[in-house]
Amino acid sequence: MLHCHARRGRLDGAIEQMAAVSPFVPVVGRLGCLRGVSTLTAFGLAVEVGDWHWFTGATIGSYLGLVPSEGSGGERRMQGPITKTATATPAGCWWRRPGTTASGTVWAAS
Repeated sequence: MLHCHARRGRLDGAIEQMAAVSPFVPVVGRLGCLRGVSTLTAFGLAVEVGDWHWFTGATIGSYLGLVPSEGSGGERRMQGPITKTATATPAGCWWRRPGTTASGTVWAAS
């Protein structure tokens, strides 16, 4: 077990060094300003998304899998927890990050 933790620490360090000299330094820095977003998470997202100009505030959430599940009928709209429907790599960055899962159900009238 200690060997695994040591190896993970070495890999984390190597990724942080790559992030510091990559073309993604500005994006990693901006993402790192968000609460709970580490250099590893920011670098993973920056590399996977690549060109952030393809997205708007309304579309990036669905690409990253940060949209709530929904079940609607009649005049009621039920939004549940965040789904895991995005491409696996960027969404995986968020899923592994502590404190990012949504829970509970939100009811809203249409």
